[in-house]
Amino acid sequence: MFMYTTAEVARILKVTPTKLTRWINSKQPPSLPSIRIGKRRRFLLEDLLKFVGSQKFSNETEEGDHE
Repeated sequence: MFMYTTAEVARILKVTPTKLTRWINSKQPPSLPSIRIGKRRRFLLEDLLKFVGSQKFSNETEEGDHE
């Protein structure tokens, strides 16, 4: 089980930590699950892959609708 820090995930997704926090706290898509360990958040690789996959699908659908 591999976990990423908030800073690592923000860099990977090319978003600000503020945007990432919104996704974490969101109850509507896009919602990114995280685990609290003490005061810090960690992200499981599986959750990150699912999140990225769902966003890719979402964007492909939107692009397809405009053609």
